[in-house]
Amino acid sequence: ELFWLKKKCMEHKVEANFQPRAWFNVAITLWLIEDVLVPYVNAEIRASNKEDWVLLLMDANGKVHIHKAVKEMCWKHHILAWYREPNMNHKLNVVDRSIGKAVKDIAGDKLDVWLDEKANRKKWTRKKISAKERRLLAVECCGQAWQAGATEEKYLKMRKSAWEATGALITADGSEDALIRPQGLTSWPGPHPPGFNVPADWNHPQ
Repeated sequence: ELFWLKKKCMEHKVEANFQPRAWFNVAITLWLIEDVLVPYVNAEIRASNKEDWVLLLMDANGKVHIHKAVKEMCWKHHILAWYREPNMNHKLNVVDRSIGKAVKDIAGDKLDVWLDEKANRKKWTRKKISAKERRLLAVECCGQAWQAGATEEKYLKMRKSAWEATGALITADGSEDALIRPQGLTSWPGPHPPGFNVPADWNHPQ
């Protein structure tokens, strides 16, 4: 086990996991669901009843998230996987619109500060930075970003607006369509085409 990596993670209060390839594969996704997501969900969301179903929003990009083994794993743990349009994660994913984007932006700023040092910039541009140094740098930048951007006050402020903006809190009658603002689109007409009338049985007063 990499003690130096664990030490850096403990220092910044984060958990880091690295794999040979940057892109997710089925094995990593199954591990993430069973060893990370499910324990958190059982402890924080459905502590009173482990049989309750939870909703998991996922990008349908590639073949990983829609793989049969991933679907079966979700179903096994009472997780309903809801797939968005492929390659739209950066526009419609709630995490990417809120805390994920905030942490990524802050981490980028931390990296820029590190690159301000001539020795660091020289090592980076000449690709002389080792794999160990890259991992330590990633943990440090992301850890500092998480501590700075994921405070409870900031998270609560951005959470509801992010769900509204991505359409995750869409209303059946279209009364709040104006709140849906996919990232990167300058004009958004809303999900209902002109002349569309919402069927009466779509509206549930309760």
